[in-house]
Amino acid sequence: MHSISLMSGLASLFLLVSCGKPSSPMIVGGPCSYTTTQGMATITALKTQADGIEVQFNFQANDSHAAAIPADMHNHLTLSTGLPTSQWVTAQKLVVGSQIPAHRQEIQTGTCTPYIYEFPTLSDAPHGA
Repeated sequence: MHSISLMSGLASLFLLVSCGKPSSPMIVGGPCSYTTTQGMATITALKTQADGIEVQFNFQANDSHAAAIPADMHNHLTLSTGLPTSQWVTAQKLVVGSQIPAHRQEIQTGTCTPYIYEFPTLSDAPHGA
């Protein structure tokens, strides 16, 4: 089972200011821990960009009591290589209205990416199946 992670369209900026030399080495960003919310992503738009296809989606948790967050709406897929290619989108059979299993990872500790979305049924090969 492969997964594809993507960062939320919402950016967070953390600024660390130090007034002296730290007494021990600092681990930047981590270690981090996340909680997982299972759900479905619905493809809402496919927009051609200069560097690939912007695959927009909305996330809906399977648990009706799970909190919705702003990053769940109007988000887009990003592969490790950037935006997916049209060949990848075609190979994954993604069209507007497609629903695919997804997991939302929400940070609990650390200063890593606040939200990560994983798609266990999609290939992580950047150019197709």
